[in-house]
Amino acid sequence: MTKKKIGLISAIFIGISSILGSGSLFVPYRTATIAGPAAILVWIISGSIILLLALCVAELAALHPKRGLTAIIPTLSHNKFYGFPFAMANWLSVVAVIGLEADASIQYLINLIPNFKPYFYDHDQLTIYGNILSIFLVLIYCLLNYWGAKILVKASNILGVLKIIIPAITALVIIAVAFHPSNFTLLNNGIFHYDQHNIISAILVSGIFVSFNGFQSIVSFSSEVKNPEKNIYLSLIFSILFCLFIYLLLQIAFIGAIPPAMLTQFGWSKLQMSAPMIELALLLGLNLFTSIIYLGAVISPSGAGITFTGSASRMFTAMTRNKQMPEFLGKINPKYHVSHRSLFINTGLAILFLLAFRSWGKLAEFLSLLHIISYLPIPIALCVFRQTSLKNPSFRLRGGKIVALLLFVFFTYMLTFSYLKLINQIFILFGIGQLVFIATHARSRQELFSSIKQCLGLIVYFSGLWILIYCTATYPYLKSEKSFIFLIITFATLSFYMLTQFQRNVKLSYATVIHNL
Repeated sequence: MTKKKIGLISAIFIGISSILGSGSLFVPYRTATIAGPAAILVWIISGSIILLLALCVAELAALHPKRGLTAIIPTLSHNKFYGFPFAMANWLSVVAVIGLEADASIQYLINLIPNFKPYFYDHDQLTIYGNILSIFLVLIYCLLNYWGAKILVKASNILGVLKIIIPAITALVIIAVAFHPSNFTLLNNGIFHYDQHNIISAILVSGIFVSFNGFQSIVSFSSEVKNPEKNIYLSLIFSILFCLFIYLLLQIAFIGAIPPAMLTQFGWSKLQMSAPMIELALLLGLNLFTSIIYLGAVISPSGAGITFTGSASRMFTAMTRNKQMPEFLGKINPKYHVSHRSLFINTGLAILFLLAFRSWGKLAEFLSLLHIISYLPIPIALCVFRQTSLKNPSFRLRGGKIVALLLFVFFTYMLTFSYLKLINQIFILFGIGQLVFIATHARSRQELFSSIKQCLGLIVYFSGLWILIYCTATYPYLKSEKSFIFLIITFATLSFYMLTQFQRNVKLSYATVIHNL
């Protein structure tokens, strides 16, 4: 049995299975409640950003086709102390999605037994009985990954086909039965009359990045893909663009299907739905068609959950290889070429996330921030490797350095819209994790100072970022001030240059970097 057994088609289906998850059931509704018909712009902007980011990752994967690559990119470009918080953000965000997908399936399926629904779902969250059903699904995801990539590929291919057909049919049927073009201009005079705050907020909290983050699954299997220099970037492009088309179709269908009288009475922001696509179908009188949507509620999240379980296992294994986690936990089974220990740890953590967050929306907001933070080192790494790598990658993104800078500035700007309370919780979590990691790896005072110096650039960046977030949270009007926006762009640009100077295994003092600026 060879390790590299995932071809181009299978890699594309792994991407589709990961991207078309529970987002198809919830995100069109959540995006519409925030941005109205401008949700279409939100999808296009988000999809474009993710595609550019994925192409940056594709260039890095061509240089380093490693297992769980996205979790170790900053470690490869810089050092393990710089890379640890990003690896933790990347890994935990993928683990949390496993529980999220299981919750999505259960939240929809319990509508099949309305008389018993209060036992499984109450006060806008799953009860302990609902959680037990979700845990059962997570364990199934684990078992399907236990036997390695061969079983995973078969499951992804089968589920991938169904995950394409069901959302597409759902959108087309809804459009055919009830489509009101006036909904796109009924409130606020149309798509282009929503301000940037609505659009940025929708990108940040609706769960779009949670949906598109599935592209990382392809990269996580880099070491198991045939001809990775070509197949990785092709599979990324095809899967992202195809899924963007499906999501746009669903979004257009959702916006166009809402009865105009309901919109006039409540507006977009006051729509209340717990299982949006089911409730919309019933509202339109498509009672028989709901069986198709229920099938999709099993297929879409489960396909993503299965794939993310495999991705998380490979990320954790990659972290053990870089001594960011105990090495014995990453032992690879010689028969199935997967670390069962990593798999079991991730399954356990997924269950903990499932129990801690019982609201799809709140977990989606938390995950969106984790995803954006985990994206920050990717454009930086691209520039670092272009400066230091002796290899010429088989795939090279044109204008890569400019794209990298724009991505970093955009993600920094996005983070300034974060909820201060939520960002404080994440920063405290990362801070404690980083301190523990440094303390357990520094065996002398000299090593301690060296460890701090190697991640000093991050300390400076995140400190400045927190100040900006605090300012926008305390004085919301600053978000519209051109001078403050210019300050954010300047800060992000200087930070980008600073962090690209902390190159792999090169210990620079902050004073040296400032001098170079």
